[in-house]
Amino acid sequence: MSENKPGVAVGKDNAGIGSNSKWLFVRFLVALILLVAASLKAHQLSTTPTLDNEIFHSRWFNVLVVEFELFFGLWMAFGFFPKLTRLATMGCFLTFVVVSCCKALSGETSCGCFGAVEVHPWITMLLDCGIVIMLWYFRPYVDWGGKTDKSMILSFVVSWLVVALPLSWLMLSFQPSRIASSGEIIGTSDTMMLYPREWLGLQLPILPFVEIDEDLQRGRWIVVFYMANCKKCKEYFAEWQNSGFPVIDNGDKRVAMLEISGQPENGFRQTMRK
Repeated sequence: MSENKPGVAVGKDNAGIGSNSKWLFVRFLVALILLVAASLKAHQLSTTPTLDNEIFHSRWFNVLVVEFELFFGLWMAFGFFPKLTRLATMGCFLTFVVVSCCKALSGETSCGCFGAVEVHPWITMLLDCGIVIMLWYFRPYVDWGGKTDKSMILSFVVSWLVVALPLSWLMLSFQPSRIASSGEIIGTSDTMMLYPREWLGLQLPILPFVEIDEDLQRGRWIVVFYMANCKKCKEYFAEWQNSGFPVIDNGDKRVAMLEISGQPENGFRQTMRK
């Protein structure tokens, strides 16, 4: 007579339980990272302006990134199609590795992955590599064609829409304050956006808000705005200086350097409140 060997089945079940418990940990870790990153970027986009001089810095592109991370983070939290999701997540974080590496090699001091919280690109690259390694070793012990409850999918879609729609409105509706050519501050935001091209040929409208020599109030000047910790600002100014200030014609214009702080609490709005 043949005998059943329950130990074989139990061993297989135990392997499945162990594999799924590790996958569960990795899945929620990835979901947490994506949701935190999306929340921090959403807060930054809802409270500060963006530089729209290229697509990767544009508001629309960054809003799409936030919504993608929110969607993917909730997807991981709900745990649909584990094996397929694992491969997609590996591809996603490998892309993050490449982006972080490119930013680090280009000399950027923050990856921008966590909004206003500055994290060096080399650190985020190591974090992304660690996630990829964990995804490679810890796999879900389920079949490809596992059934998914339709009510769970509906709950996921409703959850994403409830968060995504108002979040998109907040990010897209933000408008920074600006200063008119007359010196009047327009808007209520603590963040000020300057448009120097609109001031050409006019009296500098920010004169009441900066510490300057009285000479700047008379005559014709070229005013250069810069940030002390801006690497590109230093490079552009050095190149401009070495070329002999070519935009200055006949020596009848003088140059003034004005440092702009990147912190809202040091901006013009606070100056007006004092």
